[in-house]
Amino acid sequence: METERWEIDSAHSEILFSVHQLGTATVRGRFTRWSASVHVEGGELTHGHIDVLIDPSSVATGDRGIDEQLMGASWLDVESHPEATFKSTRIRVLKGNRLRVGGLLMVRGLEVELTLDAKLLGRTKDPWGNERVALRGKAALVPASLRVPLLLAAIERVDLVIQVEGVKQP
Repeated sequence: METERWEIDSAHSEILFSVHQLGTATVRGRFTRWSASVHVEGGELTHGHIDVLIDPSSVATGDRGIDEQLMGASWLDVESHPEATFKSTRIRVLKGNRLRVGGLLMVRGLEVELTLDAKLLGRTKDPWGNERVALRGKAALVPASLRVPLLLAAIERVDLVIQVEGVKQP
């Protein structure tokens, strides 16, 4: 059985988040350093897996003070946990170019179940003959799953939006 390997084109991809807190404020940001790969067994996406590696110290909100607070021990704790990962455990193909990707997010040394609802945006060949695919997905993270007391009191939810463009590898 042949395995297709896809690497994420970081110039055309992003991981965004919005933190909804205290019923009034929303902090938006992104991670600027991350990588991902997708392996598809025998052309069947349901037999594939996705691996994502995030450098949490690359958090960027546009406000240095908030970035430093998010990197600190009360939030991402980047000094003790310099990497965050996502590893898919199941991929379901739904109707209308939709996917549901379940997996385990490791952040702050904690493993959290995460489900990403995604839509395949398109598949094409670029001018250099590389096969490309684009998708956009959304997930919500419940603060209780992160077991951080400060988060439980102040944060309603964390929304993630992932827009990726993958390039098929030879």
